[in-house]
Amino acid sequence: MLPIKKTSQLIIGKRTIPSAIIVFYSISANTQLLKMSTQPFLEIKYLLYYVLDVDTMHAKKVIETKKRDSRILEKYFGEYPWVKEKIGIAEVPNSGMEHQTMITFDNKFQYKSIAGQEYSANLFHEYAHEWWANKVTNRDWAHMWIQEGIATYAEALAMYEIGGQHAYDEIISGHRRGVKNKKAMVLGDEVTEEEVYSGGDIYGKGSFFMHSLRYVIGDDVFLPTLKKLSTDPQYTYDHFVTTKDVEQLFSAASSKDLAPFFNFYLKTTNVLDIAVKEIGYQKYQVKVNNYFMQLPFEISMNGKTTRMEIPAEGIIVNSVLPPQVDSKGFYLKKVIYL
Repeated sequence: MLPIKKTSQLIIGKRTIPSAIIVFYSISANTQLLKMSTQPFLEIKYLLYYVLDVDTMHAKKVIETKKRDSRILEKYFGEYPWVKEKIGIAEVPNSGMEHQTMITFDNKFQYKSIAGQEYSANLFHEYAHEWWANKVTNRDWAHMWIQEGIATYAEALAMYEIGGQHAYDEIISGHRRGVKNKKAMVLGDEVTEEEVYSGGDIYGKGSFFMHSLRYVIGDDVFLPTLKKLSTDPQYTYDHFVTTKDVEQLFSAASSKDLAPFFNFYLKTTNVLDIAVKEIGYQKYQVKVNNYFMQLPFEISMNGKTTRMEIPAEGIIVNSVLPPQVDSKGFYLKKVIYL
């Protein structure tokens, strides 16, 4: 989106990394370019914002928000993918899109206050797609959860950075509540865009899947591996990825066969079916009825919470009251008491 009269004065169209191009047109009267800083940001020559004249009073906040969001995204996913080109933002009359080096957004300049800081989910999510879509690109529609789900999970990481654990837990809880589970996220090869996006689970359920995976393998493995996925040349730019690529990466890093976990949550609409059965005086069996692999669970009993792995035959615990399983909600599940 270039102001016509000044197009010749701006050298911002240079592309350093080959990629497919989708031409996006947005025509507006009285649009101006704001360069908010004379100093490079993140070693980038241009941090650009195209905004209507009537909205220029909002520009400084948008730019400062963008800078903070850049630092968060770089922390978890590595250097901004187009550091030799630009960071671009354009105001548009629609919900926005992740055009490479020029994301568009329109949230009426409304922000949510998180721990005293202004946050725009619309602006952040589209920006996260510079990593998860424009840099890490799924091979076809069937694996779109990689782009949308991880970009949505990036919002949870932003909440943690801005508002702490409570803010992270709150947004993840919202993602869990929003899961519709009408159909699997990975439907097979050669599916259509409409088939993949209908229902919306590739966003919230995709994010919650990453939250569950993080619990299963732990932060010490999950966070570096997620960063590797977004920085290693074998997964980035012109090397397209599939669900299998992601699974194999995390399996290798964790020394666990995570294929059953990926298949269960991504290729079906199943949830864990957990039974807590009283088998004696203050004695209970905790069992996963649809067991597919040994998973860790937080089990609360006698005033304490312990992380325990449940094998196929289940476990026996002693507790004054029926034990609570996964009360913090790391998994999509149902728990029945017998």
